Amino acid sequence: MNLQTVKRCAVGVVLALAATMPGFQLLHTSVEGLRLIADYEGCRLQPYQCSAGKWTDGIGNTSGVVPGKSITERQAAGNFITNVLRTEAALARCVAVSIPQQVYDALVSLAFNVGTGNVCDSTMAALLKKGKWRGVLSAAALGVRKRRIQSGAG
Repeated sequence: MNLQTVKRCAVGVVLALAATMPGFQLLHTSVEGLRLIADYEGCRLQPYQCSAGKWTDGIGNTSGVVPGKSITERQAAGNFITNVLRTEAALARCVAVSIPQQVYDALVSLAFNVGTGNVCDSTMAALLKKGKWRGVLSAAALGVRKRRIQSGAG
């Protein structure tokens, strides 16, 4: 059996480092929203292939990942801020409506995980634009259920 050491990082440490990064002040996602994303994604300093087959490191980072090359917690924090800002910018283009902070945080978390294209093209985004909250909640619950089933947790 070939055992590999998985270099994990502490989500709390990475979030604390992220708060010191220049881009942190530009975020619209709350600290609670960042924690939601980070807790769901987990954190690894050593690259791995996610369930979609993409090379990933840090907190869900798939950009510039070099298989076999570890990163530091500071690099994971910087990548995390960059990726959340990128997610927020994409969502601002497709869901340009004012929504409550908790809903925004959940939307960013979902888009961070499944991709902004999938969220922007979703029924949930269309309902958000129309202010149909009950339908948004139903669509979100269905999406979470699908994610849990796909990840084997549901």
